[in-house]
Amino acid sequence: MIKAVLFDYGGVLSPGGKNFKGSLARMLGVSPDNLGIEDLREGLWSGELSTDEFFAELSRRQGRTILSTDFLKASGILEAHPEVYSLAEKIRKAGLKTAILSNMYKTSADLLRAGGHYDNFDPVILSFEEGLSKPDDAIYELALKKLDCKAEEVVFIDDQERFLKPARRKGIHVIQAVSPEQVIADVKQILKQQNGLEI
Repeated sequence: MIKAVLFDYGGVLSPGGKNFKGSLARMLGVSPDNLGIEDLREGLWSGELSTDEFFAELSRRQGRTILSTDFLKASGILEAHPEVYSLAEKIRKAGLKTAILSNMYKTSADLLRAGGHYDNFDPVILSFEEGLSKPDDAIYELALKKLDCKAEEVVFIDDQERFLKPARRKGIHVIQAVSPEQVIADVKQILKQQNGLEI
């Protein structure tokens, strides 16, 4: 029986933030392969680098000033999929937990919290706060612990297959997000199959 639905943020609850590296490359007008930011990105997500440190080093490497505010506007991360938020509310009304598991950095998280994007999700597990990021196995273990659920009692929704693989290996039910409509249909299907629940 499913007891909790765990949502990624970018690409699931929001149309923006689906691909950090890709969004950054588009904004800069370069190929994602030429960015060379893997070390910086991991440091940002894990909280080892502050937002200011990340963008200062990125600016140095690119030879021009790049501001986090410009990236946030370009990424569309502050937009939301209202229909997926509505789904989450229906899930909660049915007595199940809803939570967030997201690779996120502080500046974005602060804006999302202030805008109410994390409201009613519990727990909200953000990589920079935990010092762990997807696809590290430890962050999925942490999510299960915070949810107080077994792997088979959780559905995890993410738009990136590489972040679903570790969850699948642990026995968590996974859904790869392609569109809001598909997410809603797949969640409804699994809750009907596993719980006999119509939402």
